[in-house]
Amino acid sequence: MSCSLQSMLDMPLKLHQDYVTYRVYPILIPTGYSQAKGNPNWECAMTEEIDVHHTNQNLLVVPSPSLVVDSRWVFIIKFKHDGSLDRYKAFVVAQGFSQEYGVDFEETFAHVAEMVFVSSLLVVALLR
Repeated sequence: MSCSLQSMLDMPLKLHQDYVTYRVYPILIPTGYSQAKGNPNWECAMTEEIDVHHTNQNLLVVPSPSLVVDSRWVFIIKFKHDGSLDRYKAFVVAQGFSQEYGVDFEETFAHVAEMVFVSSLLVVALLR
């Protein structure tokens, strides 16, 4: 689903030799779903986020009495390099701090690239 942004304050940036002034947008960023649900821009951003999760099969439907990790919505506004409004972005963030070791999970895994490995990989790539 594609959503169009409302054009807001399409004034050119004022450049000075020592500084650049940026546009200021009178947009309130919601702190939760209840504040965002009435705004069509934020609703569109939430719909796009849910569509991505369904496409990637990241969401699971589970029976009601099961233990699940709570989540919340985080909202940000993306700007282009010139300071103009790019898009509204919404994220579903898991509240992992509510999990207990041994009950909700047994181990954790995170990809970590140490600098020694990265530099060794670059040396091998340069030699070939």
